Amino acid sequence: MGTWNGSNCPATLTINADHSARVTGFPVDSDGSKVTRTVAGDGSWKIDPTVVPQRLSLTIGSAGHEVGSGKDGSTTVLYVTVGDPDDGVACRYLRSSSK
Repeated sequence: MGTWNGSNCPATLTINADHSARVTGFPVDSDGSKVTRTVAGDGSWKIDPTVVPQRLSLTIGSAGHEVGSGKDGSTTVLYVTVGDPDDGVACRYLRSSSK
């Protein structure tokens, strides 16, 4: 839960306990080297506990997106791969320290 800020992209992802979400600057398309289109808006999220590794399924409008999670040392990070994973275009999110 909480607000997550893009560390390498100008994006914000807020995940609420009631399964609502809000995004700004969320990357959805790339040209293979950089993000070419972003979206903003409200949506919802869920996690399927049977899928490993766990991913957050995010719906903004009618479009679905997958948000991965991982660790960087002791820090949890979220990430969104944009376009072909082989291109390496992604947005990495860190949890905001403000309450």
